[in-house]
Amino acid sequence: MKQVATLAALLATIGAGAAWAQQAPATPSLGEGHARALLMDYGCSNVSNVSRGKNGWYGQCTKGGRTMDVMVKSDGSVGPAAEADTITEAHARAALMQNGCSNVSNLSHGKSGAWHGNCTKGGTTQFVTVDPQGKVSASTANSITEGHARAALMQFGCSNVSNLNETAEGDWTGQCTKGGQTVNVSVDEKGAPRTR
Repeated sequence: MKQVATLAALLATIGAGAAWAQQAPATPSLGEGHARALLMDYGCSNVSNVSRGKNGWYGQCTKGGRTMDVMVKSDGSVGPAAEADTITEAHARAALMQNGCSNVSNLSHGKSGAWHGNCTKGGTTQFVTVDPQGKVSASTANSITEGHARAALMQFGCSNVSNLNETAEGDWTGQCTKGGQTVNVSVDEKGAPRTR
């Protein structure tokens, strides 16, 4: 009799646990469509450049007659993207285009949260940086990434670029095929390639 009562109590506990598990709301995954809907509810129109970042979704929209950077956090809250600690590649591309750049290429994410790449502006190719707040500037010393260095070497006439190593001075060094021969090359911190 005691065993039957214990078994009944155990089954009741399991049943209560199962009922709780069914009633607990599942955490919804915040997809792009959901993020766009939340931005529309926030009063946004013309939502563009939506991309996932480490803290949620980032993009741009028109609100109150002006274009603004916005974010949708993982918990579904919406606000200005200035609250974000980093911006996504799509965000960086949009900032560069708004700054007068065309042919944006070789964007790579730096350690500081900034994006580095190159673009055509004023008829010349420039190395550019987009900081974590979305501000665009010419790349400064020590900001050339491996992606930058590879692009500079390709423009220099290199193919088959090897793995590149960064020196203490901020140069990138390696080998490539140029003029049918394997040559040692380097790219300085300003993005200028040369043979060594």
